[in-house]
Amino acid sequence: MAPGQQVTALEGARTVLDLTAMLMEAAFEELGEGTILASMPGYLERFGEDNARYLAKHGTRWDPAQGAVAALTPMNVVSRLTGTPFTMVEATRRQAVKRLHACEFQEAFADRGGFPRTMICQLHGAAYQGSVNGLVERPEDGYDVEVRSRILFGDGHCDFCVRSRSERPDTPDQEGESPSPPPEEELAALNVDFYAFILASFVDYMEAMLPPERVAAHVLGSARQAGSRLQGRRGFRGDAGTVLRDVLHATGHRFAEGARGALVTYCPNERGIRDATRRSPPERAAEARRQAGRMCAAILEGAIAEAVGPVRVRRERTEHAGGTAWHYRVEPEGAAGEGER
Repeated sequence: MAPGQQVTALEGARTVLDLTAMLMEAAFEELGEGTILASMPGYLERFGEDNARYLAKHGTRWDPAQGAVAALTPMNVVSRLTGTPFTMVEATRRQAVKRLHACEFQEAFADRGGFPRTMICQLHGAAYQGSVNGLVERPEDGYDVEVRSRILFGDGHCDFCVRSRSERPDTPDQEGESPSPPPEEELAALNVDFYAFILASFVDYMEAMLPPERVAAHVLGSARQAGSRLQGRRGFRGDAGTVLRDVLHATGHRFAEGARGALVTYCPNERGIRDATRRSPPERAAEARRQAGRMCAAILEGAIAEAVGPVRVRRERTEHAGGTAWHYRVEPEGAAGEGER
């Protein structure tokens, strides 16, 4: 992968994590800590299960009945995909302790309040909980996960302890087999998928807990802020159309020039968004995906407005030779139109 492509993947992932942190703060203010901590982790546990099944279909081989280290195989694959260094502090069939030496959420969450930091650690643990049990046939033969230390709260590392629920011997265990690492471009895409799934899961969760108009307000407001942060990091310059194209490129989109702006033919967040909502009721899944589209437009709007002044980004479905795509065009703030935000 060329250096510019790598920066693009990292920037896209960082913007997704910025937005996730902002939405968590907004949800905390609206729903309260107790409601979220009681109801949200199940969404990420479901992601962990899906992650395990997905990897099993694509060449990763392990037997969760073997022991705790084997059960960690799918999340170890994720750690490698996201470039997160780790070691195994304990590695037996009965109990494994995986130590992360870096936190992939630190840059987006370190300056946030205590609740968003607690929440992302909780959700990360829930992803582990679902993943280690994704292929377990009986719950009583599965594993429980405990997060024992947290980089986001000042610890030098994050320890995830995986403990067997059934009687397994305290003998050495080892990870399963994984296919060769994918090409760097595909690896970067899988990295973004992981973070986009977490974001889309949270939006889907908010859809289940709040009226649609409240979710829309939080999503759009937080997305504009995420766009402003992106502009602050990258310092895009030029007219509104130039900044639009630069932001799309920086966040990993593929697009062509269009008479009304840019015709986006590939969004790096699409697969993660679709996977996160596929188990939801059809009506709510469709609305969560629409919210994701509005969210993408609002990120662009925030970045462009920070660079050139108040604007509105319109998102319109467009048929073209390759199928369906989206036109993004920039208008002065307050312009009327029929496009979907």
